[in-house]
Amino acid sequence: MTVWQRVIRPITRYFRARRALVVRGLFPEMASYRICDLGGSIHFWVDSDLSEFASNVEIFNLSNDAVTSEITDDESESFKGVRVFVYDGQHVPRADKYYDLLVCNSVIEHVAQSQRRILIREMLRIS
Repeated sequence: MTVWQRVIRPITRYFRARRALVVRGLFPEMASYRICDLGGSIHFWVDSDLSEFASNVEIFNLSNDAVTSEITDDESESFKGVRVFVYDGQHVPRADKYYDLLVCNSVIEHVAQSQRRILIREMLRIS
């Protein structure tokens, strides 16, 4: 068992589950939303216990590996409805205001400061 599986993932799972409670409270109609997870991963949705919304989610990330890393076969099976797209990190190929809800969890700190305005502008454009 790796350090990630033994130590880090349980901690991140706890905090993601807490955030999920806030998200559910803020967006009670979330089941009818089109959701974008920008820079996200499947394990965010698994750890957050938001799997019931999997068919509403489109994940955009720089690589497919980033989206599916550390996912067990059982978790992967429960998220077949999630659509995953690799994109250039600057332009999401969706129309303006396409999404009802945009999730961008723990991403901004990985973006170069010179690129953060571009990311934020794109988030505002599609959500």
